[in-house]
Amino acid sequence: MSERARHQEAFEAAVKAQAGAANPNVSAFATANAGSGKTKVLIDRVARLLLRREDGRPGAEPDSILCVTYTRAAANEMLTRLFRTLGDWAVKEDDSLREALAKLEGRIPESYSRDDLRDARRLFARALETPGGLRIETIHAFCARILRRFPLEAGVVPGFTEMEDRDARALWQAAKERAILEAAKFAPGDLALITREAMNEGASSALDALKASGAAVMRFAERHDFVIDRMMKALRADLGAPHETPEEILATAMGEALPRDAIREALRALLTGTTTDQKRAEALEQTLTAETPEAIWAAYAPFFLTEKGEFRAQNPYTKKIGELYPLLPEYFQITLRGRLR
Repeated sequence: MSERARHQEAFEAAVKAQAGAANPNVSAFATANAGSGKTKVLIDRVARLLLRREDGRPGAEPDSILCVTYTRAAANEMLTRLFRTLGDWAVKEDDSLREALAKLEGRIPESYSRDDLRDARRLFARALETPGGLRIETIHAFCARILRRFPLEAGVVPGFTEMEDRDARALWQAAKERAILEAAKFAPGDLALITREAMNEGASSALDALKASGAAVMRFAERHDFVIDRMMKALRADLGAPHETPEEILATAMGEALPRDAIREALRALLTGTTTDQKRAEALEQTLTAETPEAIWAAYAPFFLTEKGEFRAQNPYTKKIGELYPLLPEYFQITLRGRLR
């Protein structure tokens, strides 16, 4: 078989599959790549639902058909193409209309009576005159229509309207700006903390991160009557966070909890090593001589953390000195896994 013949066979198989999926007498699930004709199948299926049946039964009423899609663009495209098809039928000659209907439904042209042709030509006007128009809409629009029809049952305000995405973004931006200005006035310390943790993104990005979970945050606040102290206590309990402030934790860790005796032993061991080990010893000595918790931490942290604040992948001493003094691997391993985590 030639390549052209194979392509023709594949094309005919696709047309047959599309016709089968467009048959309104069967339930169908279609999945295919973009541009393969899924929209055409849906339009053909709607058109066939509207047409008079082969056994003489009338077609479906336009307002009894519902098409739901994801985007407005897809809904508009389907509606435009469907009206174009119905409009073409309204002005076609008998023979041309029979050919078009036969191709759509897989029948012979001679099987269409004059009544069939008359009803097909009237579909365009019937669709236009249908109250509310043909229902080809997005999932969002469909849900909104249901909510408007049953507002009390849904717990929404009767007569509500949906907010456009652009308006929603503007409202969210205004709410963020108001919240940041109020925080700058009434809680500057908390705002500074959020801004610092958000790095170069600023406090605005932290609020954006909370937006998706806004409903959960509101439920959490409602459970604690919007009392900040109760909310913070519950949050600390849920996260297992300490009650001390970062400053208090630093003061404790770099003060009474600092293992000074072990640091002195490690310092003496490093002084007997290579030049690299001796430089490490000098830096470790600064940990013992520094006076404030911040200064102690600044001298101590580079032994375990990189400049990015990540734990080092390698030990802060040479392999040989680690073999000579087992206390070094033991000390740094304990400190790394315990005290600094």
